Amino acid sequence: MDSDGKMRFWADTEFEIKKGFRRSAHALFLMGGDVLGLKP
Repeated sequence: MDSDGKMRFWADTEFEIKKGFRRSAHALFLMGGDVLGLKP
C-alpha cells in the first residue's frame, strides 16, 4: 500500500472510530444518567 492510500485508510478508520465512540459515549451517558438520577 502506498503512503497516500495508507493515509486515506487511517483517515477513514479514525472517522469510523470517532463515529462509533460518539454513539457509545452517548448511550453510556444516557445509561449513567439513569443510574445516577441525572436525566438530561
